[in-house]
Formats: sequence, C-alpha cells, structure tokens
Amino acid sequence: MRRAAVAAAALALAAAAVGCSDDGDPRAEARAGGSIVVAEAAPPGSLDPALVDSPAGLRAAWLAYTPPLTYRRAEGAAGTELVAALAEEPPTSEDGGRSYALTLRDGLSYPNGTPLRASDVERAIARALRLSPRGSELFGGIVGARAYALSERPGVDIEGIAVDDAAGTVEIDLETPDRMFPYALADVAAAPVPPGTPLADRTRRPPPGIGPYRVSQVRENGDVVLTRRPDWRLAAVPAGHAREIVTRTIPERERRVRAVRDGRADIVEGEAPLRILPDVRSGGDGRYAEYPLPATLQVSIDASREPFRAADVRRALAFALDTRVLAQLHDGFMQPTCNMLPPAVAGYRRLDPCPFGDRSGDADLVRASELVEAAGVDGARVTVGGGPTARARRLARYLAETLRKIGLDARLGARERAQVAFEAVAPALPHPAGFLRDDDDPVLSARVALLTQEAAPADAAEQWAEVDADLVENAYAAPYGVPTAGVLASERVDLEGCGRFHPVFGMDYSSVCLR
Repeated sequence: MRRAAVAAAALALAAAAVGCSDDGDPRAEARAGGSIVVAEAAPPGSLDPALVDSPAGLRAAWLAYTPPLTYRRAEGAAGTELVAALAEEPPTSEDGGRSYALTLRDGLSYPNGTPLRASDVERAIARALRLSPRGSELFGGIVGARAYALSERPGVDIEGIAVDDAAGTVEIDLETPDRMFPYALADVAAAPVPPGTPLADRTRRPPPGIGPYRVSQVRENGDVVLTRRPDWRLAAVPAGHAREIVTRTIPERERRVRAVRDGRADIVEGEAPLRILPDVRSGGDGRYAEYPLPATLQVSIDASREPFRAADVRRALAFALDTRVLAQLHDGFMQPTCNMLPPAVAGYRRLDPCPFGDRSGDADLVRASELVEAAGVDGARVTVGGGPTARARRLARYLAETLRKIGLDARLGARERAQVAFEAVAPALPHPAGFLRDDDDPVLSARVALLTQEAAPADAAEQWAEVDADLVENAYAAPYGVPTAGVLASERVDLEGCGRFHPVFGMDYSSVCLR
C-alpha cells in the first residue's frame, strides 16, 4: 500500500510530540539488543530513498531515512497523523498553501558524523526528481521542478527551493496552492542525504541517512541488514529495540510462516495459507495478531447506469450483502463495517445503527427484494465484474448469485463493462478525501473538494463523518469490510509487550523486542 501522486487536500499538522525511546522505558532498555529476522516474500528492493517503492522496502527505509515530517509512530488513527521530525515545527504557509517554510533541528548528523544541512533536503528532492517518476508525482508542483527533472544540467539547484544552511531553513514555492504538499515532505523521498551523494542510482550502496537505524549491508540476493544507531535521539521517532534487523527472502508463503513458527525467522506479516491458518490463529500464546489496514472493502456501483440510477436499487444491493459469507471468502482477514472511512482515518465515526442492518448479522434479502420490486426493475440485467485471482472470482460469483436472489438478472462479465464489482479502496495517502470521492454525486464531490481545501482532517472530523454517512445512506457504494493483516512472531519475540503495527507502513520492526 504505497504513496502515489500527492492529491489536492487540506492538512494542518500536529506539533512534534515526545516519542518513547529505549532510554525512557527501563523495561524496553532491558530488552534492547539482539538481532531479529524478518521473513519477506521478496527482497525489499532499492533502499535508495529516491527509488524505494515496495512495501517491504518502505518498512525498512523509514527506519534509516527520516524526512522533515513523518507519520506519528503509533497504532490506529494516531498513526495517520503527520508530525514534525527533522523539522523543528510543522511547515508554515502564509498564502493558502502556495509556499511552505520550515527550519531544521540543530545537532542532527549522519552516521559518519556529517551534520545535517538545509541544502541536504533540496538534494533529496533533486535526486527524486531525476531518478524516479514518483519524484515528479510528489514534488512536480514545486516551481521549476519539472524543468529540472527533464534537464541534464549538473547540480541540485531547483528554482522554487531556497535554502540557508547557516539558519537551517528551507523555503519551497509551488506553482499552485496545494494543502496536501506536507505529505510529500513526509515521504521517504524527502529524507535528506549528505553532500557528495550523486544524482545516480545507489541501490547497491544506499547513501547515509538520518534515522534510528543505518543500512549496514545489502546482500547479493537483495536482502538488507539494518544496524541500530546507539546515539539516536529524536522526539518524534523512537529509538529501536533490536540491535540488528535482517530481512530474509522466502518466496513461498507457507514456508515463511513455518520459518517463524519454527524459530528460523522472527516476524512475518500478511495472510497465512488457508491450510495452516486455523493452527496459526488458535495458538493462544500471544505470538499472532491481526490488525486493521487503512483500506475499505466495498462493492463499487455505477450509479450512472440502469438499474442503479435508482437509489433504492443501490440500497437493495447493500441490504443483500452477508458479511459473514464475505468474511469467509476473505479467509477471515476482514472486519465488518458499514462506513466508507476505515477506523484509522480522520473522520471515522461508526455508523450505528447502520442503515442496512447489523453488518455482523444476517443479510436482509426480503427487504432487498421489496426494494427491487418497488423500483420496477425486477429481472433487469446486471453485469458483475470479476478479477484475475481465485478469491476475486469467488467474490464475483457470490455477488451474482445474491443479486439473482433479490430479482435481478445478474451475470458475470468483463470488469470494464460491469455495473458492479468488488473493490479494495486503498488510497495512496491516509486522508478521508481518498475514500469519499464519488463522481456520481456532484454535491458530495463538491463537499469533499471544499473540505480538502479548507480544513485539516482532524479539525474537520465531524464534517468528514457527515459526508461518510451521506455517501453510505445513498449507497453510491456498498462498503462491507476493513481488510486486516496478520503478524506472526517467533517464541523469542514479545509481540504483545512491545510490537507496534503502524497503519501506513505495517509492522514497525524498530518496536519489536526480545523476551
């Protein structure tokens, strides 16, 4: 689940908070040290901050490269908030989001002792613009950034960025106002790198970064070793527990799980194979937990086409969904919901009662059939879109059978021609606007656009909750679940005592400690 283009939305940032660290917690200090092995399906890929883009790579890179801003190190909704990290305070903007100014903290340095300078931030942005398409997605709105990305001139001077190394200040001018730009400053691609770092791919030898860990080794197969920095002190980013974090590539899912169960690895994240899933879940020893993700499972509905132009026909679909069956089809990696917004996103307010009945109870097929009949669309043709995976095909068959039960002539077809299809909504950024955009209702769309431009998500939480409720009530989509991820730990890891699952990045390996 990882960062794409920076959308236009509003965000005011919380001030930096004092983070916990090994030194502030005697229990954590006693457990600090040792080496943990993380089982991954594939190597993390590049840890060069300008190039990293895989989930595994991002989980590793955010421990070694800290941007000016960062996501709060916390579980749940708190983990989707941005806080100042290398910056002293959240960036200020005096002109509606067209320019931003920040000041870096004093006393920070790279592992080799080189002090952090303001120009290092501009260097990081320049490398991202030159080396990766994501650079233009994140920073292309800066004055002169796109021209710089296409040029071949040496140096890292970008027209819209002014830095003062003596004062530690960075000023950034944008082509147009963008209240979402602070999210770009929290991306790993904005993490500063020291003078002398070339405008070239450093996948094999990642550049030094400022973080609680450093990349000490990239192995021949692409696996990496992160080593803890014993001198790390930064309020918003806690120090790590393990002295060393090692990734180990094990492509087969069942082998990854068995490696952790047998103690040959320490942590694995994701879904366990169905064949051994009951044993994993029934362990009862605190070694396994499931965590909600910042995503929503829904049936998407094309309200511009018949028979779903009628709100009652869309509501009939929502009444007909059986979340217990759907949970089984997702192998249990799902929590029932009635909301479009997941719990980790600002503005979530549990819809109680749900307008379509208890999402943990039975589907109301009788009510759904009555709505279809009253709308005069009994027997209407509906195309249900499928997908390439076995689960997607099972879900599509379930939906077609369910719609037939309530009086619609539902058939499987190509997704691009379908009126309804299952979808996982997982925006690049954990902002409510990414979950509540709907082209079928211009009024709702205008409300979303206004909120994203005028208010911070936390400050407008009640308004976002109202939009969520209205979208669900009008059934422009039919949300039914929040996907979950499983985390399994070896016997020597205290998952319950000190593990932290971050809603954006997943398992925070720096939080893991040994028993």
